[in-house]
Amino acid sequence: MNPKQIQQHFAKQNPGRDEQRESPFTTAVGTLATIVGASILVPQVLKESTTKSIGDVSWGMAILYFANCVLWLWYGKRIRKGPVIVANAIGVVLGGLQIILKSKFG
Repeated sequence: MNPKQIQQHFAKQNPGRDEQRESPFTTAVGTLATIVGASILVPQVLKESTTKSIGDVSWGMAILYFANCVLWLWYGKRIRKGPVIVANAIGVVLGGLQIILKSKFG
């Protein structure tokens, strides 16, 4: 085998990320993870906005959650994965709301 044939052989054996297909199960788990991940802060933010009490939430948690979602959103855009992008875009909004509520009522 010449070098080009060897390269083609290994390319077939180890397809790149763009060439790999996700199974329906993997897609379902990704979708479920998106729903769960996106809804993590919903009950907390709703409680904070109705009771106007956010004293139990630390600044560190609020800032770290927001920063985490920003970083994952950036990563999701780089790898072009919808579930990662959607869950963390929602997380950025909810995290931002929590920081706003913390600065207003905390």
